[in-house]
Amino acid sequence: MNIAFTTLYRENSSGGEARVTFELAEAFARKNKVLLIRSGSSNRIWRKNPNLTHLEIKSFGNNDLAFPYLSVKNINYIFNHLSAFSPQVIHAHAPDPLSLTAQIWASLHHIPFFCTTHEMPTKRGDLGTKDISKTLAKIIDSKPLQKFFFNFFKNCDAMIAQNQAVKDDIRDFGYKGQIFIIPNGRNLTLYSQCKMVRLSDKRKRLIFIGWIASHKNQQFLIEMMKALPPDFELYLVGKPYGSQYQRDLLRLIQHHHLSNVKLVGQIPCEKVPDYLEKSHFFVSASKMEIQSLAVIEALASGTPVVGLSNETVDELVDDSVGKKLPAKASPQDLAQAVLKLSNLTQAEYEKLCRKARERVGKMDWTDVADQTEKAYRQIMRRKSKFNEKVARIEKSIDVFPDQPTRNFVLKYANRTLAKLKGGKGYQKLKVLSKKTRVPYLYLTIILLLTITGGATFNVVHWLGKLRKKKTSKKIIDD
Repeated sequence: MNIAFTTLYRENSSGGEARVTFELAEAFARKNKVLLIRSGSSNRIWRKNPNLTHLEIKSFGNNDLAFPYLSVKNINYIFNHLSAFSPQVIHAHAPDPLSLTAQIWASLHHIPFFCTTHEMPTKRGDLGTKDISKTLAKIIDSKPLQKFFFNFFKNCDAMIAQNQAVKDDIRDFGYKGQIFIIPNGRNLTLYSQCKMVRLSDKRKRLIFIGWIASHKNQQFLIEMMKALPPDFELYLVGKPYGSQYQRDLLRLIQHHHLSNVKLVGQIPCEKVPDYLEKSHFFVSASKMEIQSLAVIEALASGTPVVGLSNETVDELVDDSVGKKLPAKASPQDLAQAVLKLSNLTQAEYEKLCRKARERVGKMDWTDVADQTEKAYRQIMRRKSKFNEKVARIEKSIDVFPDQPTRNFVLKYANRTLAKLKGGKGYQKLKVLSKKTRVPYLYLTIILLLTITGGATFNVVHWLGKLRKKKTSKKIIDD
């Protein structure tokens, strides 16, 4: 099978969505031909292995923040390579500019288009966005942007949700198409080799891996440490989601003289098994976790998880693999749960560890790729309503940044439709808008839905306010 994947991220980007996108493409490339359309420093196509080809689109920004140039040249470049590759399925991971471009091509060529959503569509601004910028949160919740997201989802032949909670939220957002529940995958072999620690160790290590951010609620974990004996250590591993929250955590650690709490910073992905192997328990107080890769990795390594209720903990954690507490539990409650598990016999603890590995035993990339391929084939067998999909393309074309780009995509669409219909019996598409206005903002904000994108927005917004302040001062002085 020929499969095309799209992502806004570069290869070394941080975050779960980026990792899942690249790893899923590599998993499929074991048995299929794969084209991965992604951001890059220039337009180029290169082969990573005989079955996996990367199509890079010139973008500016760093690894975690990329904005592709959606020029006529670049869109034509994408269209031409898609036509040459001739995918049987296109799979996106977000409503980003590259995915929108591929979605239009898929609609015109009657190719099934899938999208895996890595967030709750109705709670798009809840993952720390308000902590970064209230202005950005308002823009995300605005009607024009919500209409764009809805139109993108509506143009998908199927959506993939990681669990029932995400599926329910997609339905609440208004999507009525096919939804498959398929979990995130991991390379379980890397984690199954981890050795079990001894509960008799003098120092008991607790660990949390993930963004250092307010919605991850590490402050709660630090408060928990006040209620634990000094022979417990807490390692907070991850990249800061802006510097302010990390400074707040450091002040809290210093205030309570907690020398047994360590902020490790970001570590390479290949080092994660080493950290988990030395840890007795993975602890989490995150307010929202769609399906945490870190929790999956902890369980796969045989590290019991103790956490507050959220989407991931509700799905994967119970008394057989650790402990799930109510979302409103106190830091002292979490500390007591950790202490109780620490008092198990070694045999009881090792039983928890084995059950933890069993819990995620079907989440290896091989299994996830097989489930995803079955979903592809199910949709490929189903005859979709081609005319309805084509009719919605006009709204998608209207999102492109400027009039020349919209005109190019429109001509391409009408030329393709005429060829498919033999020059007869098709409704000619037209551009809905002739202005260069809000559509460009749509694409900008889609980009800013990434974590570092949000942080960048906050910096730009702050600089804008500072510039206005200086201008006002100059006027007053004059």
